[in-house]
Amino acid sequence: MIAFLLLLPVGSTLVWLYWLCLPRENTQSARWRWIDTVLILFLIILAGFLAYVVSHAEYVNAGPIWPEVSAATTGYVVFAIGLATGLILRRQTTK
Repeated sequence: MIAFLLLLPVGSTLVWLYWLCLPRENTQSARWRWIDTVLILFLIILAGFLAYVVSHAEYVNAGPIWPEVSAATTGYVVFAIGLATGLILRRQTTK
């Protein structure tokens, strides 16, 4: 639960930056909006699943907060790499 609360502000900011950095041409087409929405939903599900797996792993000699911090970090990395990849692909296809 703590990992979700740690992911929420950073994830919201990353999604806002993703929509802000999209190329202006062809941004309004319904097809691209669907692709962007599916990408974001897929990344949310993937980051949540990986955060769940990482938070339930066994950490020897670690404090009680360590699973939550490592789960949030995993979620950040997955979400940031996924959105960056989507943005790069999107910019290449609109040229």
